[in-house]
Amino acid sequence: MRKVLLFLSAILALSASALTYNVEVPAGTKACYIAGNMNNWSHQEMTKVDATHYTIDIAGASESDKYKYSSGPGWNYVEKNADGSEMQDRSYSANDVVARWASVYDPGTGEVKPEGDISIYLQVEGAYSPANLYVWDSATSATLNGSWPGTAMTTIENVSGVDYYVTTFTKPANAINIIFNNGQGNQTADILGITKTTYYRLSGNTAIEVTPGVVEEDGVTYNVTVPDGTPACYIAGEMNNWSFTQMEMVDETHYTITIANATKSMKYKYCASASWDNVEMKANGKDDVQDRTYSENDVVEAWKGISTQPETPETLVYDVTVPAGTPACYIAGDMNSWSFTAMTKVDETHYTITFDNVTKSTQYKYTCGEGWEYVEVQADGSDVGNRSWSDADVVAAWKTAAPQPETPETLVYDVTVPAGTPACYIAGDMNSWSFTAMTMVDETHYTITFDNVTKSTQYKYTCGEGWDYVEVQADGSDMGNRSWSDADVVAAWKTVASQPETPGTLVYNVTVPDGTYACYIAGGMNDWTFTEMTKVDENHYTIAFDNVTKSTEYKYFCGPEFTYAECLADGTFRGNRTWAENDVVENWETWSSVAGVETTDAKVFGANDVLCIRTTKEISLNIYNAQGMLVKAVVVDGDADINLAAGLYIVNGVKVLVY
Repeated sequence: MRKVLLFLSAILALSASALTYNVEVPAGTKACYIAGNMNNWSHQEMTKVDATHYTIDIAGASESDKYKYSSGPGWNYVEKNADGSEMQDRSYSANDVVARWASVYDPGTGEVKPEGDISIYLQVEGAYSPANLYVWDSATSATLNGSWPGTAMTTIENVSGVDYYVTTFTKPANAINIIFNNGQGNQTADILGITKTTYYRLSGNTAIEVTPGVVEEDGVTYNVTVPDGTPACYIAGEMNNWSFTQMEMVDETHYTITIANATKSMKYKYCASASWDNVEMKANGKDDVQDRTYSENDVVEAWKGISTQPETPETLVYDVTVPAGTPACYIAGDMNSWSFTAMTKVDETHYTITFDNVTKSTQYKYTCGEGWEYVEVQADGSDVGNRSWSDADVVAAWKTAAPQPETPETLVYDVTVPAGTPACYIAGDMNSWSFTAMTMVDETHYTITFDNVTKSTQYKYTCGEGWDYVEVQADGSDMGNRSWSDADVVAAWKTVASQPETPGTLVYNVTVPDGTYACYIAGGMNDWTFTEMTKVDENHYTIAFDNVTKSTEYKYFCGPEFTYAECLADGTFRGNRTWAENDVVENWETWSSVAGVETTDAKVFGANDVLCIRTTKEISLNIYNAQGMLVKAVVVDGDADINLAAGLYIVNGVKVLVY
């Protein structure tokens, strides 16, 4: 993992330009944050464009950076898939769309804190067998009852004649998040922001909150009156994981539906299509409607984006006149998910394109390049609103004039290197800044050919597979990115790589401290993931890896997380290892066992750019970032405040958020 992080850092250092992130968010969103490789996974607030759109420019960002959006400055507000499941890290897209949030952050009120103990009840009948409960802190993401799948719920209590499993948490510092599961693959969706004792029953894999002693109806019937001209009506809410369920039409302005397992306390909204683009609005058609709770007869005042009967989709030709000197023209809108589609050039100032199955109210804009920095503007430079179809559009000006596009071609890269160079690699935009070995011509010359590249493509040379071996100026100073030349010359290397080792099969043997429950190895041989080793006896473990070298770096762990890393006998940090016939682990930073994880006697919490430590005795603390790298090792006795950049940290096995 450390090599991966160095690689990503190098990419960021090499990119001099800013990348623009644009995102469409669900109605009702009050703020939007982005966190990813480009900002060390800290939550960076974005600029609001309108009620459902946010944007941000991040200098040094790369399109290979992974990232996610959140509605607030914490992972309890992270984006989810439409069905409520976890979403994979994103790769760059010019226009992202968030389906839903884990929870919606309100900057005006902040997060509600619990006032005392929280007990979680789950009806025994119909529950998983066994029933497990997984719990984590909503503010810090720290697990409160062990790693996945949590702990089995074994205590049973009868409440109002119904048997419940019950687990109690004593005065948690923050609201808690929970998941019920059976430990074998079945689990509920995340239940977030719990601040008081709650009761649940299960319907399939859905957890439904109930009130003890109250007999629930077999489903809930929803009736709604809608505006004239409504084409259809859908309901989306907690009862269907905020997906869109079409309702039954009673007449032109009335719809109904009965949903089994719904309760009257569940939140929901109406839409005039299976899209949040047509969600219900206030009578003025602009102001949002808050999430509803059950009413016998609901009334929708207006729809977002719909005021009449729906248009019939047709084939439309988009013709546009552009300023002289425009190198190319693209269209982006609802018809192509706001991606950039190249138009056909008619002459120097006219472009055209045809789309099938669109309506004249479909929204769009023009750009002169594949990015929003090239979007059309008014003649005075002010923004242009979204367009709807016209038989003859005219662009007054561009925000930024795009450069004339280069024609990709096949290019040969030839380089002269210093005497004694063991090998030569090239890394750049043509290979996603990975290290590609070049062909040796003689002791000081290397060559390689790439197809489909342009002469402006950026790159650098290295003498080894890492940025420690990058080229530098003759005086040792940094060298900027290159663009193509027919004869490159490397003046010097930052570090001269050793002659490459021949990979082979290596056996890793390790002696561990008494009481070790399990042993894992992570390093360059497994991309810094955690591979469990084979137990020989209570104090010895072994494992073999193919295709590795003795210089490959690694570490041992007593659990499958960086918090369980090995350390020196006195508890201080131990650096990465390289191969030895017999390794010895002196101590573990945090001990992993069946019972759980040991914690310190210190109270540790995050504040604004500060890690706060409160303790009444001398104690040693190791502070790691979210990628498992040691940031600081400190000894404190009493209160201490440590300045840290905003982000998630692991302090002696406990996750702490500095904001």
